[in-house]
Amino acid sequence: MKKLLIFIILVSGTYQAALAQHASDQEKTEVSQSVNMTEEEKVNHLINYLRHLSGSVFIRNGNEYSPDKAADHLLSKWNKHKKKVKTAHGFVDRLATFSKTDEPYQIRLKDGSTIKCGDFLNQELKRIELQSSFLE
Repeated sequence: MKKLLIFIILVSGTYQAALAQHASDQEKTEVSQSVNMTEEEKVNHLINYLRHLSGSVFIRNGNEYSPDKAADHLLSKWNKHKKKVKTAHGFVDRLATFSKTDEPYQIRLKDGSTIKCGDFLNQELKRIELQSSFLE
């Protein structure tokens, strides 16, 4: 019985070490992927970042939309115009900042504060580009 218990402890420790190594490898993979992001990947990241902004509200032309609807809207604009808008910065500045009526898109965050969508997405874009520059 003692040998079985020692075996279980050893196997458990090895298993935990393997899990920790896998998590470390996963983080390294995610980091290296962020370093090499294409402009399209950056745009997709921004759209998904908005999509997963739980508890927030997207405001377009005075109407409120869920983050999911907002992301779908911006994705459709991106798909329609990506041949003309080639960069993530162009996406934010030309497609994700204003509606056709020149009214700024806004986001009401979970804490109740409101920010212009363009400013919000530019902050995230700067963050991922800064992270990439540190990792190169």
